Amino acid sequence: MTAVTSIFDFKWEDYDEKEYKRIREVVEASIRHFLSEKCPYCGLDVQFNEKRGGYLCPSGHEIDKRAIAVVGPFGCGKTALLYHAFKYSWNESKIPAFYTTLETLTEEMRKETNERIRREILPEKIKEVLDAKRRELARKISNDEYVERDSFLPDVKMGGMGWRDYLGKLGVHSDDVITILNNEKAIFLIDEVERGYESLKGAMESQEGLFRSLFEEIEKHSTPYYTVLSFGYVSLWELLGGDEGRRVKVVQLPILNPDRVEMILEKDRGITNFIYWLSRGRIGWLQSFVPEGIDFNSLTDYHEFLLNSAEVRGEMVTGIKHFDEREFNKICRKVDKELISYLILNSKPISSEELLNLGREEVLEKIKETINLLYKMSDVFGTADDPLTA
Repeated sequence: MTAVTSIFDFKWEDYDEKEYKRIREVVEASIRHFLSEKCPYCGLDVQFNEKRGGYLCPSGHEIDKRAIAVVGPFGCGKTALLYHAFKYSWNESKIPAFYTTLETLTEEMRKETNERIRREILPEKIKEVLDAKRRELARKISNDEYVERDSFLPDVKMGGMGWRDYLGKLGVHSDDVITILNNEKAIFLIDEVERGYESLKGAMESQEGLFRSLFEEIEKHSTPYYTVLSFGYVSLWELLGGDEGRRVKVVQLPILNPDRVEMILEKDRGITNFIYWLSRGRIGWLQSFVPEGIDFNSLTDYHEFLLNSAEVRGEMVTGIKHFDEREFNKICRKVDKELISYLILNSKPISSEELLNLGREEVLEKIKETINLLYKMSDVFGTADDPLTA
């Protein structure tokens, strides 16, 4: 599941200083380090040290120029981070960025030949594809043509769209576009690696260490394309092991803390608890479940949210629903649907004043009757002063 729907409306949020801000800064710094031949700490030239397996400056500072592997569960913001890197590259670093999925990239590489790709030439094959995309984009811009969905740009509409409209929505000034495209270096963002890995494997001659040569060239600055890839939690460790895994910089996106969810949503604690449970603490899902335009002033509002929210009634992954509507309807045949909706959404103690405010005096009366019954039971059994304990 992709966490963001449109790159034009998207803006990265530092949901906390400890994790999200640090992650964003690591990605931004990695892009800057790839572009510069200078040490960011002292300004001296850096060189690759074979013995240390990294870049060093004369002052002894070590610069990490490895490719990035963004890791996290579904809905945690992996695509969002790639989108941020895309915008950051075009707007802040003034360098072109391209975005696609691994499956789409594999299809592009196989267009030219049916022969299997040797691991050693994978970086060159990727470079050929990206060089072609860059030339095609430059030509379309020069001829004032539409950019198409196969341009390795995220969120291009079906049928294409004007490049001025596209890049303008991203905040890129039209006068800067050709200068940016002429930059020798570029950023390449590959999403959904776990979904496309089998496809790449089928196109490769070797069946192990598929990315090793690519990571080596990025680390040694032998390719003009700096690569950021996104992986599911388990898939990173399954697909990249040993020497290959050591050649990437792992950036792990966290599950949100419940207290952060309450601050983000700015909602009542009860509804926050429900949305946190529903989203499993993943920021992408969390944003999808935030009820827009509902103030929850009546029990009907709660029921309408459960009944009509496509996100709540949808699937977290294929075949597994967030909310079982069939079971909900079975329960509601015998009880008040609106009240049940309210109780589901408010996973917290509920005061009598809240029920009165929501117009459920009859429910409150039933609760009082139950309490009186409990008092009578305590008299009968004589086991405790507290009727609830009894």
